[in-house]
Amino acid sequence: DNDALQAFDGYKKAFENPAAKKYEKSDAIKGIAQVEGHLINIGVTKYEGQQFEKAFNSFQASLQAHDMLAANAQKSVLDDKEQLENQIYITGLAAQLAKKNEDALKYYNQLYAQGNAKPGIYEGIYNIKNEMGDTAGAEKILAEGRAKHPEDTGLLFAEINVYLKKGKLDELTSSLKKAIEKEPTNTALYVTLGNV
Repeated sequence: DNDALQAFDGYKKAFENPAAKKYEKSDAIKGIAQVEGHLINIGVTKYEGQQFEKAFNSFQASLQAHDMLAANAQKSVLDDKEQLENQIYITGLAAQLAKKNEDALKYYNQLYAQGNAKPGIYEGIYNIKNEMGDTAGAEKILAEGRAKHPEDTGLLFAEINVYLKKGKLDELTSSLKKAIEKEPTNTALYVTLGNV
């Protein structure tokens, strides 16, 4: 089902074998370098096929491969910082969609800790914390995300939903008006504002 993942697991075991000779470890690293790109490509195929757990397993292995290659001074397809951050994000997203919330948080938090997280990171952490029953933590991260990315509609709609649940009508009215400015053709926003 995922020959690259199987190959990576084999190379990884060979590399980590305490009895492995230096040239065997070197050969294992070369093998990891050869399968790294395939792990990403197969992960994308699984993701597009909505096989999110399989996509996550492949993406996670690609990040492990990158770490092993970097630790051994070898080139990686993820050497570019932006590409690496995108891979970490899509790994977290695949985990979230596979309902592997702890894994998703691990990858999202890795990007969040850098201090320049994109809106999708805040939205992902918010949704996971909500699912896990941590509403206070979810609202805190949402407020922070809204402050850093006031123009993002995903975070705005999440905020609107919070206000709806809590019945905070003044805040809700203000958020809905902002949403209408961003999406003036979205009739659902006008209906919701009318109801409020």
